[in-house]
Amino acid sequence: MSGWSPSEPWGTWSDGPIATLGVPHVWGEQGSLLLVFDFAVFLAPRQGLGAQTVRVSANGGFISTLRLNGSETRTEVIIPSALVNGDAGKLVLRFDFPTAASASELGLFPDARRLAIGLKSLTVQPAP
Repeated sequence: MSGWSPSEPWGTWSDGPIATLGVPHVWGEQGSLLLVFDFAVFLAPRQGLGAQTVRVSANGGFISTLRLNGSETRTEVIIPSALVNGDAGKLVLRFDFPTAASASELGLFPDARRLAIGLKSLTVQPAP
């Protein structure tokens, strides 16, 4: 796991242009997975940052580009079975944040972390 700030009581912020997350193997060989994320989103509309773009990959395969424009967002992503089962049951998620920004760069407050999303929760279940 890399590209994340230290945990806070509610979750953890991404920090930088890329973050990775390893998901423990808690499923069988049943096929595709549904991932449900609850995100906080770092936005500064008055400074021109009205949305965050997040590119999601799993085990090296591109999954989706998300455009998050609410301060809190629940998002669902399906990981195809070929990406789930093709790497010995391991699931490594990669998030690319081309619009990550720091509050200090934007003149908001003195925080140099390059924020994009705050991960509040992640649920993994078989895809419908």
